[in-house]
Amino acid sequence: MKAPWGPLVQWAEIRWASLKARGSERRSHNAAVNLAIERVVEQADPRLRGLMGYRKALFPVVEEGLAYSEELAARLPGPVRLDRAAWSADPLVNALFGDVEALRRVISGPAVRAWAKAHPMETGDCYGILLAWPQVRNQFGVELEGETLKRDVHQTTLGFANAELVLPGTDLDEVRREVVQGIMDALVAEAIRALPDRETQIAEIEDRLRMVRLKRKALNPVGLDLLRDGSGAQLEEEEALGRRITELEQELELASAGLKTPGDYLVRLVDALRYPRGRADIRRERVMLDRMNIIREGAEAEGATEIEFAYGYRGERRGRVLLLVQFPRDEMIQEAELMAAVDRFLAN
Repeated sequence: MKAPWGPLVQWAEIRWASLKARGSERRSHNAAVNLAIERVVEQADPRLRGLMGYRKALFPVVEEGLAYSEELAARLPGPVRLDRAAWSADPLVNALFGDVEALRRVISGPAVRAWAKAHPMETGDCYGILLAWPQVRNQFGVELEGETLKRDVHQTTLGFANAELVLPGTDLDEVRREVVQGIMDALVAEAIRALPDRETQIAEIEDRLRMVRLKRKALNPVGLDLLRDGSGAQLEEEEALGRRITELEQELELASAGLKTPGDYLVRLVDALRYPRGRADIRRERVMLDRMNIIREGAEAEGATEIEFAYGYRGERRGRVLLLVQFPRDEMIQEAELMAAVDRFLAN
């Protein structure tokens, strides 16, 4: 006969294991947020560490920024493979690089070479983030329609320039974490960039206030009614300048709020870090592209291949294309090849 308390004990064990797992996840989450807070403080002003409760003040906004950074990182397409075979078979890779050697130069760029030098024993495939500027061009070309060759056909082509590969590594999960960290750093930089703008605004208001005060003083330099011209116009102008001075003083008080002490600066920083969604975004885009890198739409899309990439945005300003990529380490240009290329260049 089973003990009557058996199911209760089993339920308690399951419940305890669940609570223990949640506690471990929460500790891990808090540790990640606190680490991000220290990066924020290092970027903004390390002296903030001298304030009691700076972590508590920053925790909610940094937690929100970190969650949004993870959301953006998850939107990156890929990993897209970069190698000779992909250049021949994948329209996106073909559009990204003019030829195989251009591909190899990009995956042998400064960030990858520095990483490879620091990790000489790492082998196999590597991962990273490819950044490139899209180039959409309108042109007139030739096109075969049935058996007829048509000339001066309007075409829109898609290409990419100034490609670079960053955040390389052999561990895909680690690269993804580096991407999240990089996005978070960019969000923080955007928030911090707004703070000096406030200081510039304060300086401009102070200049205007000084000029208006000087102008009012010039109307009555000694401050005696005997020097007024008696027309009433001077009095009206002086009263108008007085009202303008009051307005500017109020503007200055508002603009200066939160920038007088380190504690005030922390308040301003917390406020600037709120609502990160308006500062940056990553948006996926799909186009139909043929082997000549011509964008096709509608009925013309037959024979074209759909490619997908993502644009980075600062506010509503569109920036570079971002792709998570995978590439074989042995496709990198080796030192001997580089030296041989330099020798050929110098010989010509």
